[in-house]
Amino acid sequence: MFVKVCGLSTPESVHAAVESGADAVGFVLTKSPREVSPGRARDLLAHVPEGVAAVGVFRHETAADAVATAREAGLEWVQLHGSRSPEDVKTVHDAGMRLIRAVTMGAARTSSKSGARNFS
Repeated sequence: MFVKVCGLSTPESVHAAVESGADAVGFVLTKSPREVSPGRARDLLAHVPEGVAAVGVFRHETAADAVATAREAGLEWVQLHGSRSPEDVKTVHDAGMRLIRAVTMGAARTSSKSGARNFS
């Protein structure tokens, strides 16, 4: 099982997630009450130990904008929410970044029946 704790905004929350065994920590870089700036995410990245993935979370941004913002924050992982295309996945992979593709449970059930992959 892969566990990611998301919406972190303080060094203390990063430490708590890591000490609890999280495989990854997520920084919300999209409009949200938990949104942090790319600069803040970069500062928090200093508290993420090696071996724990740090993920930028995006909802409505284009894949290219998500990649650019994640790079500005110093992140190598992108999590995309919302309606996405195979081209979005390609954009993230072509940038050399790792991708988490978030879907709603209803969409996951529908896509799995059709044989489509929801993650990579």
